[in-house]
Amino acid sequence: MFGILNLQSKHAASNLPLDIVNSSDRPIATHNIKYNWMDVRAQLMHYAFYELFDVIPADTPELLETAHRVRYQVFCVENKDYEDPAEHPDGLERDRYDAHSSHALVMHRQSGKAVGTVRVILPDENNLMDCFPLQRLCDHSLLQDPDHIRNSFEISRMCITREFQVDMINSCKNKVSSYLKHDKKYNQGAYHKFMMLGGRHMAAMGLVHGMFAQALKHDRIDGFGIMEPRYIKRLQNIGFIMEPLGPTIDYHGKRVPFRFNIKNVLENAMQHHYAVWNIVTRKGQLHRHLIDVEQRACHHMKGHRPTLVAV
Repeated sequence: MFGILNLQSKHAASNLPLDIVNSSDRPIATHNIKYNWMDVRAQLMHYAFYELFDVIPADTPELLETAHRVRYQVFCVENKDYEDPAEHPDGLERDRYDAHSSHALVMHRQSGKAVGTVRVILPDENNLMDCFPLQRLCDHSLLQDPDHIRNSFEISRMCITREFQVDMINSCKNKVSSYLKHDKKYNQGAYHKFMMLGGRHMAAMGLVHGMFAQALKHDRIDGFGIMEPRYIKRLQNIGFIMEPLGPTIDYHGKRVPFRFNIKNVLENAMQHHYAVWNIVTRKGQLHRHLIDVEQRACHHMKGHRPTLVAV
């Protein structure tokens, strides 16, 4: 399930387009994927998304403060029962896990404002048995396994501000509509589904890109999370496959703990939600990064094999 991709195979074990394996800077090759309307839609959605949004790491003090302000807006103002605003008088929502976390922001290009954020909580080598929030809520064996925790991460504080959601949906619809309005046949049928996908889920795709990019930056592929069932359903609708870790938990309402693997998510999205995969991976760039991480992990494992001594 979590095996290393064999790049020596002529056709590649994961059926990746050839130039994902052979090139680090070219977009997807159309010679290896049947050129049809699905491919056109994928390219249009990619263009529309990155015209509307940018996804950036919050890797400076100023950007990190922006991420904390977005979190305060969502978890202290818009959802007052989640976090107590009085505990964050500076308007920055923070906790102890931020000390070993990596953050990303979804930026709205036209306004220049941050509209969403997500953090990737990394393991704390000095406190492996209490470095993820989920470890205090779920007793699954993997969360108590120090070797697994050491090589994992937890996604947390994944949010889009409510005040921008309606504007973003309308902006997405208007942008995509301007590209496709000439195609009357398409407008009569699948166009409506295309618009719904573009409007409802584009910002979530940016968060997924952000979390995966930050996790892979730290060579992490196996992740944990906990979410409301409705948000899990939305992620599943764009190809995010996950495995529940147990029954629903009562934590700020009903929440489901889960685990996932970035490789499995991307390969599933590539096969069944190609337009989403094209956005989340930036035309395969993030998938190539995944392959590099797996290769480094494979070499690391080989380097630590015990030496056999003849006697």
